[in-house]
Amino acid sequence: MQVHSDEATNAERATLEEMSAQHLATKLGMLSFYKTHFGRLIWVIVGLLLVIAALASGLVYQGQLLAQGKREYFTVDGHGRITKIQSVSQPLVTQGQLLERFNVCVSQANNYNFVDFQKQLTQAQECFTEAGWNQFATALNKSGTLKTVREQRLIVSSHATGAPVISQKGLRGGVYTWEVQVPIQVTYQGGQAGRNVVSRNQLVTARLERTNENEYAVGISQYVVEEK
Repeated sequence: MQVHSDEATNAERATLEEMSAQHLATKLGMLSFYKTHFGRLIWVIVGLLLVIAALASGLVYQGQLLAQGKREYFTVDGHGRITKIQSVSQPLVTQGQLLERFNVCVSQANNYNFVDFQKQLTQAQECFTEAGWNQFATALNKSGTLKTVREQRLIVSSHATGAPVISQKGLRGGVYTWEVQVPIQVTYQGGQAGRNVVSRNQLVTARLERTNENEYAVGISQYVVEEK
């Protein structure tokens, strides 16, 4: 009986030692894991905390805007550009910026040729509001200018003969607008021999208005040409 008792005791001791060894191995494995990955875990936790803080700040900011009755809106144009929508009752651009943009737009509207006129006038379209472009394009077609340019294979160019002048500015129907005038000379060159040159002196009067339709914050809503 003593023999069997000793054998049982030894078996139990062996089992306990085996369990202790397994437990120790598990502990050592966990320590090795923590030693290897602890630094990464810390950085992951820090990153998550920063993301949470940023989201919380954004929510607080939006909450403040809502509490003040303010909201922010954005628009995406045809080129995928995102523009913050600002109140159109404020000028937002300086006089210098306005006149610089106006000069560029008048030039684009009066520089094209019989080959690339569609592409060139499409670029000029960005200078106008939707209503302004419809008015300009309709007037251009009715005048027969495009038909003449195509049929006679003409090149149209222009340059300002004086400085642009702002004649009026202020709110118009809740929208900030400017009326600007500039004298220009438009030249038509080409014909069958490519030597015919005709120049016309014109006065361009345009109404520009604040808009959120493009990145420049202004657009031509009316474009009128007078022969001089």
